[in-house]
Amino acid sequence: MNFRMPGRLPKGLRDGVDERRRGRVSLRVAGVCLCTAAVLFSAGCGNKYSSLSQVLATDSQKEAMLPQRLDRFNKSIYWGGLHEAADFVAPEAREAFFKAGQQQNREEKLVDLEVERVEFLDDSNTALVDLRTRYFEKFGTNYVLSRRERQIWKYHRMSSGWMFHGREDLVSEEGAVRSRPNLGGSMGGF
Repeated sequence: MNFRMPGRLPKGLRDGVDERRRGRVSLRVAGVCLCTAAVLFSAGCGNKYSSLSQVLATDSQKEAMLPQRLDRFNKSIYWGGLHEAADFVAPEAREAFFKAGQQQNREEKLVDLEVERVEFLDDSNTALVDLRTRYFEKFGTNYVLSRRERQIWKYHRMSSGWMFHGREDLVSEEGAVRSRPNLGGSMGGF
């Protein structure tokens, strides 16, 4: 029988664990951590800015991502949720967005937002979205007015995908009355 004193055991065996085995365990733990991080990153849970599908998206995949973002952004605008809508706004455009949105919320009540047309430019990284906005002025008449505007969206691979960059009025339809309240009588509105 070969017996050694505890002080004379090889360094790795003093703790009861062989150095090679300790290295394999740490590699397994590192591998599990790396796999978990990769899954969270690709699912978008670990980082609010990008997921693997946004980074590797083809032109047709990018075009398919826009309608959902448009819907969520425009619903937030409709309900007056500027802070929720700001998640879809490019950082350099946020200040102007808040300023215009607060003024719009003070002066107007939105009745309807309708996307009329979406045009992707040649590079498929910029989209022009034409909208018809129906609203009434809070301190004016109760007539529903309409205007057309264009939203400018750009695709950012390394941030959140499609981001709102600004808007411009296309046609001002001042005085264009879409519907009037029925004031009684057989003649109705106009």
